[in-house]
Amino acid sequence: MKHLCLTLLIAASLTTTVTAADRFLVGTAKINITPPKPKYPVHDSIFARSLIIEAGGVRIAFVALDLGGYTNIPLAEALKKQFDLTEIYFCPQHTHSSERAPNEWLNVRITEVMQQASEGMFEAVVSGGHRYFPQLSFNRLILREDGRARESWLGDEHYRAVNPERIPHGPVDNAVGIIKFDDISGKTRAVIMNYACHPDVAWNNFEISGDYVGYATKYTEEAFDNQLNCLFVQGGGGNQAPLFKDGGRQSPDDPRPSNYDLIDRMGKLLSIEAVKLTNELYPNPHDRADIKVKTDSLFFTGRFDKSLNVNVHFSVITLNNRYVIATVPGEPFIKFQIDWKREFQPYGLVPFLFGYTWNGGKWPVYLPDIRSSAYGGYGADHGPDLIEIGAGEKIMLRQLENYYHLTKVYKEDIVSSQPSQPSQPSQPRIVANPMNLNYRFAVKDNSTSRREAADPVCEYFKGKYYLFASKSGGYWTSPDLAEWTYIPCKTIDLIEQYAPTVLVMDDAMYYISSGNPKIYKSTDPSRDEWVDINAKFQFQLTGNTDPCFFRDDDGKVYIYWGCSDKDPIIGVEVDPTDGFKVIGEAKILITHNYLKYGWEEKGPTNNLGKDGYNEGPCMLKYKGKYYLQYAAPGTEVRVYGDGIYTSDSPLGPYVYEESNPFSFKPGGFIGGAGHGHTFKDKYGNFWHVASMTISVRHIFERRLGLFPVYFTDDNKIAEHTVMTDHPFEIPTKKIDFQKNDLSLGWNILSFDKPATASSSLPNFEALLANDEKVETWWSAATGNKGEWWQVDLGKAMEVSALQVNFADNDFNLAADSHLSYFYYQYSVEGSTDGRSWTQIVDRKDNVTDAPHELITFAKPLVIRYLRIINQRDISKYGKFSLFDFRVFGHGKGNKPASVRNFKAVRNNADARRFRFTWDKADNAVGYIIRWGTDKNSLRNAVMVMGANNYEAGFFNRDSKYYFSIESFNENGIKK
Repeated sequence: MKHLCLTLLIAASLTTTVTAADRFLVGTAKINITPPKPKYPVHDSIFARSLIIEAGGVRIAFVALDLGGYTNIPLAEALKKQFDLTEIYFCPQHTHSSERAPNEWLNVRITEVMQQASEGMFEAVVSGGHRYFPQLSFNRLILREDGRARESWLGDEHYRAVNPERIPHGPVDNAVGIIKFDDISGKTRAVIMNYACHPDVAWNNFEISGDYVGYATKYTEEAFDNQLNCLFVQGGGGNQAPLFKDGGRQSPDDPRPSNYDLIDRMGKLLSIEAVKLTNELYPNPHDRADIKVKTDSLFFTGRFDKSLNVNVHFSVITLNNRYVIATVPGEPFIKFQIDWKREFQPYGLVPFLFGYTWNGGKWPVYLPDIRSSAYGGYGADHGPDLIEIGAGEKIMLRQLENYYHLTKVYKEDIVSSQPSQPSQPSQPRIVANPMNLNYRFAVKDNSTSRREAADPVCEYFKGKYYLFASKSGGYWTSPDLAEWTYIPCKTIDLIEQYAPTVLVMDDAMYYISSGNPKIYKSTDPSRDEWVDINAKFQFQLTGNTDPCFFRDDDGKVYIYWGCSDKDPIIGVEVDPTDGFKVIGEAKILITHNYLKYGWEEKGPTNNLGKDGYNEGPCMLKYKGKYYLQYAAPGTEVRVYGDGIYTSDSPLGPYVYEESNPFSFKPGGFIGGAGHGHTFKDKYGNFWHVASMTISVRHIFERRLGLFPVYFTDDNKIAEHTVMTDHPFEIPTKKIDFQKNDLSLGWNILSFDKPATASSSLPNFEALLANDEKVETWWSAATGNKGEWWQVDLGKAMEVSALQVNFADNDFNLAADSHLSYFYYQYSVEGSTDGRSWTQIVDRKDNVTDAPHELITFAKPLVIRYLRIINQRDISKYGKFSLFDFRVFGHGKGNKPASVRNFKAVRNNADARRFRFTWDKADNAVGYIIRWGTDKNSLRNAVMVMGANNYEAGFFNRDSKYYFSIESFNENGIKK
């Protein structure tokens, strides 16, 4: 009975309630945007309505506006950051009777309506559908007897400008679409009304009005006692005219009033159908809350004006894998809406075309279908800034392709995607270094098979992060810095070179790497579609390795480079409008000085008496000052870090920062934090992605690490590294990293605990899989299914996470073999007595390459014993092996005693070296030494496991230092 209770206890701790990932969260609001000082009389007010929807970590927003058109890149980017949005869509309903308020005032109002929606989020369910009814619109491009199409307002003996007979000039889609959001009590709180028709019943009004849309939304809201918001989103209305039409006034002084009876009638008729449909919709009880979004863009030239260069952004969105939305900016013709519906309706899906919907890029004005472009008429072959023939078809074909990529139906998406698998159960955005990426096995040479990635650069671009690293055969993308998807790359023929760097500029991303100064460009790096721009750049003075782009606030662009134990770091201005051709003279910016700055000295403990490699520059600007980063002394050592020189000019002169190195991690499970790149996330937080070292099988056996960065009150740059190989959480808002290192406070429970295994090779014993050293590992004698490794935590503890680090021992894989990546299949079992076991992790069917997988639990598991079991025969590739099987949580005991008798003794013969000693603290398993040149700001740190002494030579010869020490164990840190 005791064993049964144990099994139930562990199983119960794995049972989770519904979380935010399993439901919709919705917020909606409405605000008046009638100009405060309008030019024209106000007949009826105009509004902005917001809708925020969130599920599964994806959060998007729609802002429906009673305006003729609307784009605003700065506001969109600001709102995405402020409200943690994957995408935001501005949806002007295209009334021809609006008046846009001044930008600053309107920006405030739109921000307010978003704020109100975000503050009123509620749990919701979604439903949707279409209702067909007698038409309220017709195709205004009418084919005449001469074989040409002309506008409906150009009447003749056969056709009149108005269409009271409802002649179905086509094509027409006489259906209204509704997407409905009910709260969990069943009350409807928001609807999106989707209909295709120009809101120009009064097409030349000289009064402010929402036209028929304003009336339709008003009547719909009134039908539900104004307890919901009705957002109107146009469909493919580019060539759709309203059935009712007022002739229009000739000027503001025209005494003839506009016919609001017609506007009211059309709005009311549309509302009646929308309300009927809303009341008939019910959510599918089998749906699981889910949002998927894929945004794309295409460049088009003008149809007649070939100087036009229009970058059109569009998205495909799925809700609950049932409702399929294509967003298209500009004025798409109705054929695209009809075709989109025909693509999906036969398969039980509910499709919507959201025309006039903008989320970036340029507004393309009209998007006629090819047939309409041929027969002509306004918007088809004449009108403002027409873009190339077939642009609409290209967009919609890409939308269809993207839908199947988004839903991972294509074979290549199933095979080649390499996202980290979600934990069982999981908590979002919890990570630990090294980053869990599908590190590719290195190109075959005479050394032992090993994985390699280093010299990273990361940038946020068009709603995603893009991460590049040396020798990776491609790059990674992520929406949140936690889950990464690998993109193999063939169109950059220098993708295998070392030290790539990228530049985001003018709606495009540019790529360069070491050696050959070729530069590549992409407007959509989510696809392998890079183009060689035939650059004119040439490296100057000396060297051609480790380049770095930098674009200043004034638009000027610079390239920096350098990787040598002799040559300096160099920089030069370039002209991006002329192939990045060099402008002016290159400048020497950083030279070697290891005798003064100990961390630049070569060697595993800065001990070889010569210059290391100064390399990997990266430029950052903050509050008008330039921060030029560089790495030293070599990628193969744990003391590899990044330092800073600062200047008031991008090309110097530069001054050394006394607090160097700012990015530094010599201790812990894995060390190294050099040759990195500092970047901003979408919330404005700074991060540093850098190289971490293993360097056992080869000096270039490396991994990547991600570290939070902050600026101090005196504008010094600093970084948290010491606890980043423990779990920490990626934030979803702006965070003060100076006060918050993001650590979850989960302690290492497995260090130096008794370990056993099914088998072990000599010198690869079981205890090496929990020694907190990535340079040593356990290996089973075989790769057979059933090999296992086990740890005894000593007593039952609260386990919050596991990190499984596979060592690939005796592997024979290489980048030029048939298998450049490798997936493990395994299970993990837990027990409190070592006899009765319960499976707590199931990766038996895993096909994802996840060599450093972090598995987190929604609730801590109370466990003493943990066992990992190989579930795949990998003998033909190598042995089942672990760098470390790391267990995190809380030991349910007391913290260690404080450290006593801590001494820091400076070497009289070499002031760059210190030796630290202290008395062992009771119950301590490790210590954290912190230091700095300011006694109030000890920003650097090293973790020391087990020992009570530490020696280092990475200090500045002429600097004064201050130190502190803390002890820690499985129960926490003692300050």
